[in-house]
Amino acid sequence: VAQDAYGEDAQFVVKVDGAQVGGVQTAHASHAAGAWDVVNLTGDFSAASNVTFQFINDANDGHGHDRNLYLTDLKFDDHAVGNAHASISSAGTGAVYSDVAELWSNGSVGYDLHWSHDML
Repeated sequence: VAQDAYGEDAQFVVKVDGAQVGGVQTAHASHAAGAWDVVNLTGDFSAASNVTFQFINDANDGHGHDRNLYLTDLKFDDHAVGNAHASISSAGTGAVYSDVAELWSNGSVGYDLHWSHDML
C-alpha cells in the first residue's frame, strides 16, 4: 500500500469474506515518492472468496491537499491477484488500473479470489 498523506497517514482495514482480519492498518509509504509498504496477513484463507481493503479516514481541504490510499501487487498464497479481479465499492470513489487500485474517498476495493483457488 501507499498513500497521499494529508494531516495524518491513511488508515484502512482488511476484510476476508466480510470478516475483519487484524486491526486498523496505517499506510506510511509516499505514493508520490514511488514507495510502497508491505502488509502481511496470516490465517487460514484456503476457502476465501473475497478480500477487501476499506479506506476509513479520507480527508481533503478542497485546495489540493488530499489523503488517498493506493494498492498494488496483492498476493494470495503466493499467487498474484491482478487488478483485473478488483472493483471499487459503490460507496467509494477511485479507479482500478492494471498496476494499481486507487481510493480517493472512504470506501473499499474488493478482490475476487474465486479464480485463484483453481491455481492452488
